[in-house]
Amino acid sequence: PSTEKSEVTTDLDKVQKNSNNYVLNNDKYKVTINSNGDISSIWDKSINRELLESPIRLSLQNMTDKYWAAWELNTGDYWNKLGDDYVSGDNIDIKIIEDGSCRTSVQVTRKYRNSTYSQTVRLAAGGQFVTIDNLVDWQEKALLLKAEFNTNSSNEKATYDLGLGAVERGNNTNNLAEVPVQQWADISNSD
Repeated sequence: PSTEKSEVTTDLDKVQKNSNNYVLNNDKYKVTINSNGDISSIWDKSINRELLESPIRLSLQNMTDKYWAAWELNTGDYWNKLGDDYVSGDNIDIKIIEDGSCRTSVQVTRKYRNSTYSQTVRLAAGGQFVTIDNLVDWQEKALLLKAEFNTNSSNEKATYDLGLGAVERGNNTNNLAEVPVQQWADISNSD
């Protein structure tokens, strides 16, 4: 990396820290990370609409009723269920790791129970999506980790990235809780 700051002007704002929140901004999105380290808001500026119904959280679901808890995942065990517990606590470190004219990033590191969770939330200049990278040092037994992100958008169909193309499939069915996907899914509604 360069030791000199770029003089290029872009749509990306510096990360703002106000009260206990961190806010990332570009022309498309305003992303807010709350004091627990959860993404509490993604505001889409192009449609003037909040995209999240509730904060994006890492949930822990108890799998103690399974003999082979790490291998026996049945649809009814986790589909359409909220977590029994959530990654939280007082041991949270939130820091700005990039704050330039091309990209801004905030890293949230949390220690909860026996594991360490590191999430990096990024916005790029001119970017059309929010990037979230998760790195987990998993030290739990008989628990399932699931990212819960409840959106304000609903659609009977969703489009999934397959790496070499995309496919549209039914969404929220009783017999299809997991689908193959590489990096993104689009569950936009028509409005």
